[in-house]
Amino acid sequence: ERKRSEKELQESESKYRMVVENINEIIYTVSFKNDPLRSTVEFVSGKAGKIIGYQPNDFLADPELWFKIVHQDDKSLLAQVTKQMIKNKETVTRYYRLRHKITSEYLWMEDKVVPMIDDNNNVIGCFGVARDITERKLLEERLEKSENKLRTIIETEPECVKLISADGTLLEMNPAGLHMIEADSIEQVRGNNIYRFIDLEFRKQFKQMNEDVFKGKSRNLEFKING
Repeated sequence: ERKRSEKELQESESKYRMVVENINEIIYTVSFKNDPLRSTVEFVSGKAGKIIGYQPNDFLADPELWFKIVHQDDKSLLAQVTKQMIKNKETVTRYYRLRHKITSEYLWMEDKVVPMIDDNNNVIGCFGVARDITERKLLEERLEKSENKLRTIIETEPECVKLISADGTLLEMNPAGLHMIEADSIEQVRGNNIYRFIDLEFRKQFKQMNEDVFKGKSRNLEFKING
């Protein structure tokens, strides 16, 4: 019975190691001392070497290594979120950059951290799963730049630029358009039906054009706006 239990335990540990070493994330456990950001690293999965260049033994040998390679601009928020986890005894997700050992490039990490709590309800460490989200962050930055550029173009466009729903509800309008309908801000008119601002002579045509556009058709129409 004992031999069978030992065999089952070995098989279970083997399966666990296989899963841990083959997922593309860094799994780790830390035992807290005085400073939770500079505590004893108990375990780091082998994927650390592939992702950030440092091997598990590097972290086991130097408890401060992880915090040393965190980007300086991210350390304050990182410390704040970690303290929040300890205080609330709740899982948190931390975002920060780590410096790659070989390239010195900073990589964005998404780090989900679960507190380890003892029988006295004290947080004595944490279990974490960190993954590289650098590509996602770069894409988000490019998207934000593109949106800012588009917003600048729309805001400075001398003609009316508007965003309306299928039923004609006004969602957005640039300053030029707001000036045409004599509105001081989009908040004054957002949610109103755009058709009420279209001259009665063109209203039916405008409504048909809007319906056609939402069916995927391209339409042009010259019309008069009333303030």
